Amino acid sequence: MKFFLITAFALLTAMPALATKVDPKRAAGASLGNMGFDLFRSLYQSKSGDPIAVSPMSISEALALATYGADKKTREEMESLFVSEEQRKLGLNFDTIADNIVGIRKDLLDYATKSNGVFEYKSATSLWANTARQFKYTPKFLALAAEKFGATELNERDFSLEKKIDGKMVNATVAEVNEWVDNKTNHKIPVLLSSLGRDDIAILLNAIYAKGRFREHFPEIIDGKYTTGGGDTLDATYMTQKNEDMQTYSDTDIDAYSFNVGDVGAHNAGPDQVALDIIVPKDGDLSALVDLIDQDYYEKIVSGLKPKAIELVSPAGKVEQGKAASLVKTLKAAPFKVLMAFDAEEAQFQPLGSVPSENNIYISDIITKTFYEMTPFGFEAAAATAIMFAEATSIQEPPAFEKREIKSAALHVVRHIQSGAPLFIVEYDTPVQYSEEDVYKLIQEGHQHDRFLKKRLANGESIGISYVEVSKGNYEQVIARTDDQGKVLEILKKLEAKKN
Repeated sequence: MKFFLITAFALLTAMPALATKVDPKRAAGASLGNMGFDLFRSLYQSKSGDPIAVSPMSISEALALATYGADKKTREEMESLFVSEEQRKLGLNFDTIADNIVGIRKDLLDYATKSNGVFEYKSATSLWANTARQFKYTPKFLALAAEKFGATELNERDFSLEKKIDGKMVNATVAEVNEWVDNKTNHKIPVLLSSLGRDDIAILLNAIYAKGRFREHFPEIIDGKYTTGGGDTLDATYMTQKNEDMQTYSDTDIDAYSFNVGDVGAHNAGPDQVALDIIVPKDGDLSALVDLIDQDYYEKIVSGLKPKAIELVSPAGKVEQGKAASLVKTLKAAPFKVLMAFDAEEAQFQPLGSVPSENNIYISDIITKTFYEMTPFGFEAAAATAIMFAEATSIQEPPAFEKREIKSAALHVVRHIQSGAPLFIVEYDTPVQYSEEDVYKLIQEGHQHDRFLKKRLANGESIGISYVEVSKGNYEQVIARTDDQGKVLEILKKLEAKKN
C-alpha cells in the first residue's frame, strides 16, 4: 500500500509565500518544504521497492549541523540546500534559517510539554567519533552542537570492534547506533545502520519521534478493498469521519483534507501547532501529483483550506521502510548539486574535526529512514538520519579484474625487441596436463629462483610450499597440501636445498 507522505512536520499550519517583510520562522518552514518536496520527488522517481517517506525535519537538523562543520566552497554548496536564491535576495542567510529550524524544534518540544498528552515529540542528536583513527571534533564544533541542537552526547568508540549478538558477530558501533535510534524513536526504527565503511571516522546522528491525536477523530471503521497504484487489490480497514467543518481544499488536480492535533473542544495548550494534511490526486495518479507538488503549491493548498461539511472515508495504514535510503546520489544530482562535500580530496570540513594523519575528511554517506502510521485517532511518525564522515586514505581498493580465458588455438611469437624481428612463430594448439610429479618439479624449480608457485585444487585446497615444525621451535619448508586458510593437511615432499 503506497502513501504520499512528507513528515515535515508537514504538517505545520499555513505558511504563506514570503513577502517583502520576511518572517524568519516561516522562511525556515519554507526551506524545510523546498528541500523536503525535492528530496521526496527525487527518491520517488528512482524508487526500488520500499514506500517513499522522508522527514525534512530530521534530515535538515543533521545536515544543518554538518554544514556548521564545513568550510569555504563546501559550506557554500551545503548552505544552498537551505537558502534559495529568492530568500537570499530578501536578506536571508544560512545562519538565520538554521537558527529558526532550531526554533521550530523548540516550539514542537514546548508544545508537546503543554499539550496535555495529545502531542508527543522527541528530538535527539548525538556525535560519534572513531578512536581507532584518533578522530577529534573541534571544541568549537562540540560547543555549537550542544548549544543549538542539544547534542551533548559524545560517543567515542573503536569503529572496528565487533561483539556477539544472538550468537552472531556484528560491528559493535553499528549495534550501539541502532540501539540509540531504536530508543529515541520509541522503537519504531530498530535498525538504521547496516555497516560502517572501512575509513569512516565520525557520525552525526539525529532521531525524531512524533505522535498526535486528532482534535476530531474518525469514529467509525469498516473493512473493504483497496487498490494499490500498481493495480493490486488488498483487504483494508477504512475509517469514516463526518465533520461539518472539515478543512478542505480542491482544484482541478487534487482534493486535500487537513486534521489538527488537539484536545476535543479545548485550547489549553494555546493555538494548534500540528496538523496532518492528506493530498489526494483526483485521477488517482500519484506520480503526476509528485511531479506537480512543490513548496509553493503546498503553501497554496494550505492557505486555501476552508471548512466544509464532508463525510470522509480513508484507509488506515502504516509505512515501514525495510532499508534506510542513501541520499548521496540524490544530493549530487539536480536540483541540489552538492558535490564537494562527498569528494574525498576536495571536501573542506576543517571546522568539524581532524585526524592525526592530517588526511582530508569528507562525507562518505547520508542515510535516512522513516516510520509513519495513521489510525482513527491520529498519527505516529519517527525518523532517523545519519551522516557518516570518512578519512581520505592512500589505501586503494583492489582493481576489478576482467577475467578472460584462452581455450582454443593461438599463435605464439618470440620477438627480438630491438629489431622487431620474429624469432619464433608457433601454432599453439597442443595442451598438456601436468602430473603430480611435474607439479612438484615446477614448485621446486620456482623455489630455486625465488618464484613462488602453487596449484589450486577444485575443492578449494592448494599444493605449494609451507612451513612445518619439525622439532620445538625449528621449522622447515616442504611441499604440502593446505586448506583455504593455509593450514597444512598433508606433507607431500621435502624441498631440495637451494643451489648456490
